[in-house]
Amino acid sequence: MPVIQWVNLEKNTDYLDDPDISSLDRCGALEIKNVFAAENIPLSYKVKVSESGNDNAEYSAAEKARNNNFKLMKGATDLGTEAEVLMSDTITLPAAGGNKYTLQAKDANGTEVKSEEVEAKRKLYYQYMHMEDANGKVTKSSLSALESHCLTNHVV
Repeated sequence: MPVIQWVNLEKNTDYLDDPDISSLDRCGALEIKNVFAAENIPLSYKVKVSESGNDNAEYSAAEKARNNNFKLMKGATDLGTEAEVLMSDTITLPAAGGNKYTLQAKDANGTEVKSEEVEAKRKLYYQYMHMEDANGKVTKSSLSALESHCLTNHVV
């Protein structure tokens, strides 16, 4: 079973009340942390993101130019002590829900590690409401068609 990454949610502690969200690390950009012993710090390492799903959504060049949320983006920071160095990257996955990825990190010495599969999903919160004086009230069960449609598009 893949790790679920909620690509449309910011890292906000309010979401931790949701049973689907196990930690803030599962919201927004992926955070990759590599710890090296201080005496064995590689001069360089690469993180490769590969699509692992067969039906991942693909964005056109025009769509990517119009909206940065359709692109795969990466950033890096380093923190160190005398004993160890923590190198961390953030990878922002494209906005499409349902896409699946694996990550591979490889240092200059050829040491390689691979992640579990990561599946991007989107979360939609809504509140069921109707006016008290309305004649044709919408029943709660009538929302099942909306929920079914959302699930087919990887929106929970």
